[in-house]
Amino acid sequence: MPIHGLFDYLDINRNDLTRIRETFLLLVNNTDDKFKLYSELYYRSLQGNGTNLDLRFLLLTICLECLFLPEADTELSFRLSIRAALLLSKYGYRDTKTIYDTVKQIYKIRSELVHRGKTNKLDRKLFWELTEIVRISLSLYLKDRNLFSEKSLTEIIF
Repeated sequence: MPIHGLFDYLDINRNDLTRIRETFLLLVNNTDDKFKLYSELYYRSLQGNGTNLDLRFLLLTICLECLFLPEADTELSFRLSIRAALLLSKYGYRDTKTIYDTVKQIYKIRSELVHRGKTNKLDRKLFWELTEIVRISLSLYLKDRNLFSEKSLTEIIF
């Protein structure tokens, strides 16, 4: 029998409970310092507490860069976009082109914020899309951090 949340927006069945348990055990038993940093960036971006959206957006993009650009120092926007698109689409999160375009847009806004100190292109919809991309990426990292090695991220392209 499924568990239903308030207003029926949450529907959890037996398979979901198994996945939740597996994820919980991965989190509890995790000793990876990188994951601790990445997850802290993610959690801080979600907290809000009066923190403006620009700063929360930057925390998420830092996390995304840490995950997908472990050693890269050139062509950052392209590498980040293509790596995220190929890896996430391989695991069922949207199609490659949509992810690529979204991450490219995210990186452009990130650059505006970092280099100009402001942007008028950031909206809540894109912020939540970035949140979802980072959440799924962290979930993949938690299950197999080798997916995010420089070697694996380079090989996924070829």
